[in-house]
Amino acid sequence: MLPIVLPACRSGQAPPVLQPRSGPRPTPHGGSTVRVQIGVNGAARVVALDLEEYVRRTVGAEIVVSTADAAWAERIYEAQAMVARTYALANLGRHADEGFDLCSTTHCQVLPHTPRPTRWDDVIAAAVDATQGLVLTYDGRPIRALFHAHCGGHTSDADVIWPGTPLPYLRGVRDPFCLRERPAHWTFHIAAATLARALDGSPGTRVDGRLDGFQVVERDEAGRVLMVALTGARNDVMRGEELRSAIMRAEGPASLQSPRYTVRRDGDTFVFEGEGFGHGAGLCQTGMVGRIKAGHTPSDVLTYYFQGARLVSLDRLTS
Repeated sequence: MLPIVLPACRSGQAPPVLQPRSGPRPTPHGGSTVRVQIGVNGAARVVALDLEEYVRRTVGAEIVVSTADAAWAERIYEAQAMVARTYALANLGRHADEGFDLCSTTHCQVLPHTPRPTRWDDVIAAAVDATQGLVLTYDGRPIRALFHAHCGGHTSDADVIWPGTPLPYLRGVRDPFCLRERPAHWTFHIAAATLARALDGSPGTRVDGRLDGFQVVERDEAGRVLMVALTGARNDVMRGEELRSAIMRAEGPASLQSPRYTVRRDGDTFVFEGEGFGHGAGLCQTGMVGRIKAGHTPSDVLTYYFQGARLVSLDRLTS
């Protein structure tokens, strides 16, 4: 059994807003509630959840600890709870124009439509209680607490993955613990015609029906693809994460699982080989598990991935 079972949410996460917000520090509406849209389209409804209840429910959806790691489960959930709480506060009002704060999909944080009992419910509740009100801050504000499943050995600067203002706490760091915990090598095969259709599904990655060549032209320090050059019916250079998002929208989160890959053409098929799962910025969940199992405290783990950030009690932040 794998050390952790992780949903695909961080792999398909929408690009974050990297520009720091101005104005008052964000606080939950009414002091302790978050407005969440649960469901999509005609089945969608907006509910007001206590912040700590929101954290409890999303933590259980974003990371599931294996039975083999039961001895470390509470500390793993404590770390994820502080990240989830921080992420929620930093992104309050992300959907303000639609009448709510956060959605329940991978665009924000995953929240089950209907809570279902699991073996970890009591452990998660204890972890949320133990970290109640604790948030990661930088310059007195909750940080953009990005996370993903597996970094493949090195996280990346967020602003090289997505365009935006560099944030000092979202810089790339080495992470051997995720590879010690679990390798994450993957291979993805896709026919050239299928790949062309997938790219034509997004305006920014169009190839006009034919793709002949695919070349990586720039990588970051961690080895993630930043820019690619495509040749075919039209020749273009585009951002690697934009291309990856287009492929995942068409082929699912198990296709181009991370931006750390090589690519070659084999006849009419493009073969991608890579490491990791997710965008690669912020917290690596697999590395977090490995560090906690090695004896690191949840707070030490978080301040390693978000260097320069401080854990602060919410009552101090909002006073």
